[in-house]
Amino acid sequence: MFYIVQNLVPAKPSKLLLDYERGVHGAFRRVYPDTDLKYAHLVKCMTALSFVPTADVEGLFESLSEEFPEEETSDELLSYFKST
Repeated sequence: MFYIVQNLVPAKPSKLLLDYERGVHGAFRRVYPDTDLKYAHLVKCMTALSFVPTADVEGLFESLSEEFPEEETSDELLSYFKST
């Protein structure tokens, strides 16, 4: 499937948000080996904060925020999570 996408959209992504499925990551990595997939894992961690005791959420949010790359899209995403 990613080979078809690559043929339709020749631009190479620098980052991609994927579900945390090893098969999908492996398939994507074969077509786009230089794309950063860590970003997707960090978003998963943010959504997992809903299962953390309330008293621990703020500190864990700040710790996870420090792991995101310093980019405008990261700031927008973190602002969204912080406001919800």
